[in-house]
Amino acid sequence: MEGLVVRSVPGKGRGVFAERDIAKGEVIERCPVVLITTDQNRWYGATLLTDYGFRWATYEGVVAIPLGYGCIYNHSPEPNARFETNLEEHAIDFVCVRPIAAGDEITHHYGWRRRRGPEWYEDHWNLEPPDVSVSPAVAVAAVDAFAVVAAAVVVGSLVAVTRTAWRLMRLGRGASRSSGRGA
Repeated sequence: MEGLVVRSVPGKGRGVFAERDIAKGEVIERCPVVLITTDQNRWYGATLLTDYGFRWATYEGVVAIPLGYGCIYNHSPEPNARFETNLEEHAIDFVCVRPIAAGDEITHHYGWRRRRGPEWYEDHWNLEPPDVSVSPAVAVAAVDAFAVVAAAVVVGSLVAVTRTAWRLMRLGRGASRSSGRGA
């Protein structure tokens, strides 16, 4: 994330800005992704996490949550970047579509085909954000923390399922023993 910085943007929250000139066609950032399957998505569907997800090109119902600055790029109807799914690297690449000057905000088009258009964000997020500038080290630490929490949720779900399966197996054995005694 060298050459990028996160800053507050009035009316939008935070955004990603270029610290150097970026040429058309240049990969701005390659963001590794955490893939959330359809089954896991049921758990996450009630959270804001899905608002930060991208459709993963090869799998129906799989949401890709980008790490790095991937969830911070703001929408623009006239973006200076686009995202591309990079299936080989399990990443989303943000690619420059027109020259970006140092100091410019980097934006992409969200698509708006889903439930929320720009008006929703204006109505719901029209708050004056705090003056926050995040260094790459802080952003990486935050992304690492998010990845750990996401992994913990998935592992916690697997542990709960395993415990339930063991309980059911033990109950099944107990039922077969007790039914054998009464015969």
